Amino acid sequence: MFTVDRCCCCALETGGLILGWFYGILYLIGTVVSPLGFVGIFLVNCKELREAIEKDVGSFDYSCGAIKGVVAVFTLITLAICIGCLYCSYLLVTGVKKRDASRVKPMMVLMAIASICAFLGLLNFRKETALSSIFGGVLYGYFFVVLFSLAEMFRSERERGFNSQYHAPGAKV
Repeated sequence: MFTVDRCCCCALETGGLILGWFYGILYLIGTVVSPLGFVGIFLVNCKELREAIEKDVGSFDYSCGAIKGVVAVFTLITLAICIGCLYCSYLLVTGVKKRDASRVKPMMVLMAIASICAFLGLLNFRKETALSSIFGGVLYGYFFVVLFSLAEMFRSERERGFNSQYHAPGAKV
C-alpha cells in the first residue's frame, strides 16, 4: 500500500495529533449530547410524539412506551459508540506522542470503516447524497492513508532502533 510523507501541509506527526484532537473533541461533544437526548425523550408528551410520527409515516399503531424504548436503546448505542471512538482518539494522541504504531491502528481502522460507510451511501441512488458520499469517502480514505503512513513510520523506526520519543516537527534530534 502506498504511503504519504505529509498530512495536508504539515508533518505526519502533527497531522496525527490534529486528527486525534479534532475527533476527540467531536466524540466528547457526542458523549455529552447523547444523554441529553436520552433524558429528552422521556420529557416528550406521548400525544405530541404520536402526532409527529403519524404526520411523517402515516398510520401508526405502536404505543408511546415502545417508541421511547427504541429511542432509549438507540441513544445508549450512540453513547457507547461515542465513548469507544473517544478512546480511539485518545489512543491516537498518545500513540503519536509515544511513537507507538499499535496505538495509532484503532483510529486507522475507524477511518477505514468510516470510508466504507461513506461510500455505501452511494447505494442510495440519489443525486443529493452522491456528492457528499464521495467527498466523505475520499476524505476518510485520505485520513486512513495518513494514519497508515504514520503507523508504518513508527514501526520502521522501532525496527531500526531510533529514539521512541516525540519530536516536534523541525526539532533537531
